[in-house]
Amino acid sequence: MVLHPAKSHPTRLTDNGAVFIGFKTIPLDCVVVGKRIRDDPTIGIDLLVNSIKALGLLHPIVVRQQEGNGKQSYLLLAGERRVEAFKRMGRSEIPAHIHFNSLGKPLHEGMQ
Repeated sequence: MVLHPAKSHPTRLTDNGAVFIGFKTIPLDCVVVGKRIRDDPTIGIDLLVNSIKALGLLHPIVVRQQEGNGKQSYLLLAGERRVEAFKRMGRSEIPAHIHFNSLGKPLHEGMQ
């Protein structure tokens, strides 16, 4: 599997007020999938699983860091099918591009 190099990424402010934290491998059970636009995210999952097995994960999922109830969690912004593929492969972790939204604005137009 292709993973991003374990190097430090500087924290920086993005256009929409999100703070980019960096890339990290996170536990799948900490990924929270909210209301999504896609009707059925499982269509074509087998092809995606085979692609990830052959080539590795080409693009990490995109999440927003959340904290609540003393447990770290990440709201999924992009990559629902990738999350489902990793679950079907029996993986417990997935590479993620992590943001922390300091201004309370939506980070993705598909999120409600």
